[in-house]
Amino acid sequence: MKRRYSAEVTYATSVSDLVQRFPKYQEEIRGYMDDDEPLPFIALGCVIIPHLEEALREADLKVILSFCAYFEDIAVSSASDSDLENLLGIEVGEWLGFMENEDRLSPWLGPETKRLCRYVPGLATQRREHKANAAASSFLRRIGVRLGLVQAK
Repeated sequence: MKRRYSAEVTYATSVSDLVQRFPKYQEEIRGYMDDDEPLPFIALGCVIIPHLEEALREADLKVILSFCAYFEDIAVSSASDSDLENLLGIEVGEWLGFMENEDRLSPWLGPETKRLCRYVPGLATQRREHKANAAASSFLRRIGVRLGLVQAK
C-alpha cells in the first residue's frame, strides 16, 4: 500500500501527521487542548469526523477521499501499533455503525480500514431506518395520535 505522506503513521505522531496532511484544521485541533499536547482521539473524533460528516452532506469528494486515504494509512500502519488500531477502531469504527450518507463514503473506504473497523456495508443505513421507524411507531406517539396531540402520518 503506497502512503501519501509519512513513511508510517504511529499513535505518537498521528496528530502531527494529521496536521501535516490537513493544515487548515491545526488551530481547531489545538483549540481543544489549550496548552496541552493534542490527543489523537480528540483530534480524530472531535475535529476530523465532524468535517468528514460535513463533506459527506455536501458530497465533497476531494475531502472525502483525503480523509479516507488518511484512515487507510492509519489502518495499514496499525499492524505494528496497537494504540493506532484502537484509535481507528474506536473513533472511526464506532462512527461507521451509525453514520449518515453511508452510500457516499463506503466506496472510498480502503480495504484495511473496512477490516480494522469491522465495517458492514449498509449497517448504518439500516440502523438509522430502524431507529426512525421505532420512533414513528412508539407507544407515546400512538397515544398522542389517539388524543389528537400529534398528527398521524
